[in-house]
Amino acid sequence: MIRARLCFLLMVMLAAPLMAQDGPRPKTQEEADAINACAGAPDMESRLELCQKFLNDHAKSDFREMALWLACTTAPQIPVGGIQHCENLIIEFKNTEHKQGALYLTMLGYQQSNDFEGMLTYGELVLEENPEHWGALLALAYVLPLRTREHDLDKEEKLAQAEAYAKRALDVVPRTPNPNPEAITDDDWLLQKKDLMAEIHKALGAIAMKREDWPGAEASYRQSLQMANQQTGEHFYQVAKALKEQGKGDEAVAMLDQSIARGGFKMPNGRDAAAILKAEITLANQPAAGAATAPTPEPAPAQP
Repeated sequence: MIRARLCFLLMVMLAAPLMAQDGPRPKTQEEADAINACAGAPDMESRLELCQKFLNDHAKSDFREMALWLACTTAPQIPVGGIQHCENLIIEFKNTEHKQGALYLTMLGYQQSNDFEGMLTYGELVLEENPEHWGALLALAYVLPLRTREHDLDKEEKLAQAEAYAKRALDVVPRTPNPNPEAITDDDWLLQKKDLMAEIHKALGAIAMKREDWPGAEASYRQSLQMANQQTGEHFYQVAKALKEQGKGDEAVAMLDQSIARGGFKMPNGRDAAAILKAEITLANQPAAGAATAPTPEPAPAQP
């Protein structure tokens, strides 16, 4: 879900006009056709290819900044090619209006590549440009707990950093105005913000779980469940997991039944984590084998 939310921000951002009315004009029809092909490509693979061709064929074009930006927008889907164009844009055009966007897209590209260090570096650069960039705040709050292990020497430092990002996002998202009213209605933006708040509370739940703060995790996951526009099997599973760790097996099973009814929580191997946890709790609550049928021992004979 978190990637869906961040991709939503990306779609809204890319819906903004690319060229100003008083921008440069092509010098030749060939140049015009090439930049239009780059901008109008039907998919990200074609965009990257056509924009790269434009940059190669028209190296000194007044549209070079625009072509680099368009190629940069492919970074979340095609990190290998897109990230390089984002970095070239920032280096060649230090005052580009797309700097914040290029940094953010690079962060998403590194996230897609599972390059944690790259993602963290560029996420922090985004926040240097805009401390209230909720996309970066949410992404970092989400990924830091995932990358924190039980015996990490800097475990609490990473969790405290993630918590700070999440709490900043909790403050920023409710007062963030519609970023592009031409691309999304105000009503739809309010719904999106509710889902974003649900994602932030889910990140806080993950942070609490890493700290083994089971009541705190339960509270955050319940808040996420309450705020989500669509309650999924994952929402109920996370609440159940926190309940199970507190010894509240019956409540956990009730939540797991709700999870399973909504499709459960599928793991990468295709198995349903909700069904597995329910079976584990049920098995633990069963009496030991033979305990109910063990014969009552006969009393010892009376001594003379």
